[in-house]
Amino acid sequence: MRLALLAAAVLAAVPCAHAASIFFPEMPPTDRSDSRSCGFTDPERLFLLGSGEYQRELPVAEPPRGVVQVGTAPWTALVGLRTAEGPLAWLCGGALVSERVVLTAAHCAEAGSAHGSLAVRLGEHDLATDTDGATQEFAVQSVRIHPGFQQPAQRDDLALLLLDRPATVTRRVRPVCLPRQGEPLPADTLLVAAAFDLSGELSGAQPTATASGGRLARHSASVAPLRVCREQFEGLPHLGFIFPQGLMESSEVCVVRSQDAQCSHDSGGPLVTAGPGPSRLVGLRLLSGCQQQQPEVALRLDNYVDFIKTTTAEMLEEAKQTSV
Repeated sequence: MRLALLAAAVLAAVPCAHAASIFFPEMPPTDRSDSRSCGFTDPERLFLLGSGEYQRELPVAEPPRGVVQVGTAPWTALVGLRTAEGPLAWLCGGALVSERVVLTAAHCAEAGSAHGSLAVRLGEHDLATDTDGATQEFAVQSVRIHPGFQQPAQRDDLALLLLDRPATVTRRVRPVCLPRQGEPLPADTLLVAAAFDLSGELSGAQPTATASGGRLARHSASVAPLRVCREQFEGLPHLGFIFPQGLMESSEVCVVRSQDAQCSHDSGGPLVTAGPGPSRLVGLRLLSGCQQQQPEVALRLDNYVDFIKTTTAEMLEEAKQTSV
C-alpha cells in the first residue's frame, strides 16, 4: 500500500462569505461571469488527453479516465518553493478561496517557507508543458499558520497564503466557496477532488518535489464514517505522531475515493462538494493512498471558517500598513 505521508516527512454550502464581507467572493450573485461569485465552473470545450495533447472536442459525451476538461476545477492551486539554488519545485496543492488567499496544509507552508520563498500557480493543467497559456503565478506575500499546529502532529494543519496581488478571475481561475461555520458533513456526502501527483521530501536541508503525474486529475469521492479511516490507518507506524489524540470528528473527515480515481499525492489539495449549486470547500487532503476505494484523511474545514475570515482580515490590514 502506497501512502502519501508528507507530514511524516516534515517530522525530521453555500456562502463563500457573507454579503457584507470584502475579503471573499459572495454567493449570490449567481452570474458565473461575475468575479464576485465563487464555486462556479464554466469549463472550456478543451480537453487535456493522457498523451499531454489538447483536443477541442471529444467523440464521447463524458471525458474518459485520464482526460481532464479544462476549467472544471478553477480553484485548484499549486504551492511551490523558489530558491536561489534551483528552479521552482511544486510541493503541495491548495485552494483559492478569494482573489488574494490560498489555503493549504500547514506542514507544506512551514517546510517550504523555511527554505526559500513560497510561490503559487493557478490555472495549471499540465506541469509537463508550457502550452496551457493561461496560468497565473504569484509570490506569497505572507503566511499565517494555524496557532494550534505543531509538528509532527497534523492537527490544525492549516495555513493561509496571501498572494502578492489579486488573482484575475477567468474560466480557468476562480475561488471556491467556503462552507458555513460548523456545517454538517454527513456520511455519503458526494465530493470531488482535483490534484496533481506531487511527491518529494519536505524535510532535510532542501525540500524537493517531483510531479510524477504532471497532469491535473479529477475524481469523485464520498464522505465515510471516521471509523473507516481509523480502521484503515490504525497500524500505520507514524500515525501516533501525526494524530496523537486519534482522528477527531471536529477536525478530520474520512473520504473514500471512487473506483475510477487516478493515483494522486497532493497534500493540501481541495475536496469540494459535488453539487448541485456552487462548490464548497469542505476539506484539504492530508493522508491518502493509491488503492481503489481506499479511504483518505482530510482536514475538515467547517470549524475553521471563522479563523480563516478573521486571519484574512488581519493579513490584508498588515499588507496595507506595510505598503503605506
